[in-house]
Amino acid sequence: MLKSTKLIVAGVMVCFAIMAINSNIVLASDLYVDFGSSGLFKFNGDTWERISTGNAEGLAASNGNNLAADFGTSGLYEYDGTWSRISTGDVDEDGGIIGIGPDLYVDFASLGLWHYDGVSFTWTRISTGNAQGLSSNGNKLVADFGTSGLYEYDGAWTRISSGDADDMVYMYNSVPKTGQTTKYADGDDGDLQKGVAWPDPRFTDNGDGTITDNLTGLIWLKNANCFEGRSWANAISDANGLADGDCGLTDGSSPGDWRLPNVRELQSLVDYGRYNPALPSGHPFTNVQSSVYWSSTTTASNTSSAWHVYFGAGFVLYDHKDNFYCYVWCVRGGN
Repeated sequence: MLKSTKLIVAGVMVCFAIMAINSNIVLASDLYVDFGSSGLFKFNGDTWERISTGNAEGLAASNGNNLAADFGTSGLYEYDGTWSRISTGDVDEDGGIIGIGPDLYVDFASLGLWHYDGVSFTWTRISTGNAQGLSSNGNKLVADFGTSGLYEYDGAWTRISSGDADDMVYMYNSVPKTGQTTKYADGDDGDLQKGVAWPDPRFTDNGDGTITDNLTGLIWLKNANCFEGRSWANAISDANGLADGDCGLTDGSSPGDWRLPNVRELQSLVDYGRYNPALPSGHPFTNVQSSVYWSSTTTASNTSSAWHVYFGAGFVLYDHKDNFYCYVWCVRGGN
């Protein structure tokens, strides 16, 4: 049952509703919460939606923006708007499940520790051991095998501690690496390469005209030049009207699902170690222009202008919304 509680924040009394929470997880655009016997709910920032009456025993991110839910003996399910069972196995409560990039790692107790490839949708057993806990270290899996020690996995196992862990958590740096790897001076970006490591693969081609960025969870239109140059208002209108059947899309999307990215989302694609275009090596996008792309972000100092990103080199500029034409690159998802 919902009940009201109060919290004093900076002298202001805030009221909010709470239920007993069994577990929760935040994906790129939504919060998923298991409220026990009340069911599994999705919160988009404004409204709650019950997506299952079942009581999940564990939740994880799956394949970027999807939810993975362990329903015990009923199996392991993935949710992307509809439910699909990806395993009949019963997940061990100690080891559990964890999502890293497009992949899942699942401890099936006596059956061992398994890797689910979110691109090929195949299962591979990576250990016969029964993990007592799973976490991540950047894009690597970390498994606690009790008295056998703590191990890291990135295709091969490495013992990183002989200690018996009680618990573990990975503290994320929210700022990603720039992509620059060439050193020009001691202490510069190419020398230190600070930030969150990019997942490998960085992008997943979904085979339906969309590309998932496994670093941000954003879903991009594969065709980076579907609309040619547009004024800012037309760029926003064209992006909002994009749907299945347009620009090579077979994703089932409807008008209103797509939008023009804000300036930080657009800049998140930039690899500052490359130019013409300034995108990560091996990216799967088509028709990328080494030119300027509109963002949806208005310039605060001059509201008749908006920011755009130049993908020849990766820098950000602004120009008049009506008198300047830029390319359009559409996006879905995001908080």
